[in-house]
Amino acid sequence: MPQDQFAYGLTLVDSANVLMCGGYTNDTILSTCVLYNATANAWSTFPSLPLAIEFFPMITLHGRPFVFGGCTEDNNDGCNRVSNTVYTFDTSGVWSARASLPVGLHFHTAVANDTLDTALVCGGLTGALYVQSACYTYSLTANAWTQAASLNTARYGHGMAVYKGTKRNCFHLIVCVQVACLCLVVMM
Repeated sequence: MPQDQFAYGLTLVDSANVLMCGGYTNDTILSTCVLYNATANAWSTFPSLPLAIEFFPMITLHGRPFVFGGCTEDNNDGCNRVSNTVYTFDTSGVWSARASLPVGLHFHTAVANDTLDTALVCGGLTGALYVQSACYTYSLTANAWTQAASLNTARYGHGMAVYKGTKRNCFHLIVCVQVACLCLVVMM
């Protein structure tokens, strides 16, 4: 990693490249991005995000990195300005805005489902103390959001992973916070 930072987005772009964007260092929220190539064991510069953000999820959907929301202004006591913006790095080589999240979030998480051309965004904070249980599904094809089934418990700072299950048109999720994990099936 070229510099010390935290609260950044990170996604595996393909089998050899990991993209890291945004985050926080030395009292500054970042917009910069770097690409790590595991084969070459080297970092390289990558086009910066259109805005400086921290505490946001980043995923890869059909080979394209996506960034969902995040905190754009922090006073060290909490997030002052929460974003609902969504960006993807498109085939023209620039970050492009997509349909905005229904609500601004930070400390939330997201997972991709290439089979369904969708992403699922769950939980997070809408402000300093407003923990969410809501989940939203993003359709890449329609460039639109729909409300999905909510988490059983409001969460932030959690993790999610998708695994292949037997039901069609759903996400099978493992959601973990600290040492507790639960399995959810979210229908699409």
